[in-house]
Amino acid sequence: MGCFHALEQVTLKDLLAIPLLKATKQYDNAQRQKLSRSPKATARVNTRMEGDYVATSWATLHEESANMLRKLYEYQQLLGGRTPSYRV
Repeated sequence: MGCFHALEQVTLKDLLAIPLLKATKQYDNAQRQKLSRSPKATARVNTRMEGDYVATSWATLHEESANMLRKLYEYQQLLGGRTPSYRV
């Protein structure tokens, strides 16, 4: 997952940004629930780290990418071929 910043295709980077954020969020130790020292929070962190975190990360990335593509497809179907008019 470290090759994201080396990608030259802007469209691919745009499609992967949100799924990658969601996949890496599982192991982000800055979240309040993971900073807690309660037995439940400690067990949650230990369970994540003892498991196959590489496979879990890739599975989450795959799942979130599929969700992103499904949502984009649904959005395109709602537009019916029209171009949305909006300003940023």
